[in-house]
Amino acid sequence: MAGRVVKGEFRLLAILCVVVGILLLLEQFHVLSGVHRLWPVFPAVVGAGLLVLFYQRGQQDLVLMGIGSFMIGVSSLFFLCNFTSWAILLDAWPAFIILVGLSSVAASFYAKRVRSAMWISGGSLVLLGLVFFVVFGVHPGLWPVSLISFGIWILALTRAVRRAR
Repeated sequence: MAGRVVKGEFRLLAILCVVVGILLLLEQFHVLSGVHRLWPVFPAVVGAGLLVLFYQRGQQDLVLMGIGSFMIGVSSLFFLCNFTSWAILLDAWPAFIILVGLSSVAASFYAKRVRSAMWISGGSLVLLGLVFFVVFGVHPGLWPVSLISFGIWILALTRAVRRAR
């Protein structure tokens, strides 16, 4: 059974490469336009593949869940940049911290022993990212607020890990 899954996965990857290659070639000869903007599909496909592996392995490897969901989130952000402007990352960089937090929160639903620590860690990272948005959006001179938030996050995480033991 496992041999079939791997064989089928390679076939799907091969077909995907051929289709994407044809589309990019058509763009090179000006038959299609804008195909190059679709490159964020690749990290999204890798992320989805990691999520499939997570479920195939019986929801045991939380790293697959975390990285897979992060890659899908980042791919969405890259799509936004491709169709608007990459300059938005000058102000939207805290979104990466928020995506890590959301990935941790998503993985925490499948964690057994360290569920509360992962949830607190992920939730705190989401809040930290939001603090960064506010601090750097309102006035860059408020950056010490982010240091205070980070310290509170470390204290909360330490407490949650101690309780999980």
